[in-house]
Amino acid sequence: MAKVTDRYDDKNLINLAKEKYVEKKKSSIPTELVQLPSQGKIYPKGHVLRSGVIEIRHMTAYDEDILTNLSYIREAIVLDKLIESITDHVGELTQDNLALFRDRSILYGLDYFDPNVLDSIKQFTPLSQNIIKRKNPNVFVSKNKWTLDNVFYSIKELNRFPILIVLGNDAYDELVTCNNITRNFVDRNKISVMFRLDNKDNKNFNDYIKKNGLNNSVAKDTEIVYISSNKKYPKPLMSSDWRFKSCLYLQSQYNSHKIDSITNESDLEIHYDTVPSQYGTFRHSRSRRHLMIEEM
Repeated sequence: MAKVTDRYDDKNLINLAKEKYVEKKKSSIPTELVQLPSQGKIYPKGHVLRSGVIEIRHMTAYDEDILTNLSYIREAIVLDKLIESITDHVGELTQDNLALFRDRSILYGLDYFDPNVLDSIKQFTPLSQNIIKRKNPNVFVSKNKWTLDNVFYSIKELNRFPILIVLGNDAYDELVTCNNITRNFVDRNKISVMFRLDNKDNKNFNDYIKKNGLNNSVAKDTEIVYISSNKKYPKPLMSSDWRFKSCLYLQSQYNSHKIDSITNESDLEIHYDTVPSQYGTFRHSRSRRHLMIEEM
């Protein structure tokens, strides 16, 4: 603590005044305690989010300037951890991959981007461009307009693996179709189907998993995990350290609270179907997160 007898030159006085001002502003900025939909269960013991509650400080204009300033992002000033997290997803910031940063704007709370981002977006396929420019985490991709090949190409193009895929009522046909597409660029040892169906009526589904080597345990480097919309979120998956970068529903429908409470934390949730369900009109009662589905 400074003493009355301490001597300061003009520069020290200015810096001291700045520190006091910043400290005062921080203490006066309101915060909110937000309940996580997952209740913290997907985080390992000792993790800061294990309690299921996160304290969020309201952003100031100064904070927003930092987050949207490209020179600050490149130099990692004050935002070392944020940059480390972002580069894990999209790599080092360059003029060519600005669009990938725009794609993560919901995840990182970024609202403003340099006009140069538009040039970067034009390098991507049409569906990827639409996904990048989305305003909501939940998007509807119509089967009448886009093929499943288009969807997986965009997921790969946007560096959105690992992915959680939720199979619907036609689980066998959906699994076979997806696997026929992804087997060209995802090793089968990095694919895990986390559920089985009754052998009496669905033996072909269980046999297909075994025959194609999709019955792998989930590991940190697993690229694709399949779960069922008709079953609870698998406990082994919940207790693992595996994290997905995107989620794909092969039917646009309202699922069990257990599944939706996990997937709703994703910043990219794709619903692939012929028509969007009424799911988009609901609002999650605990997180109060708007689940409006944006059509691509």
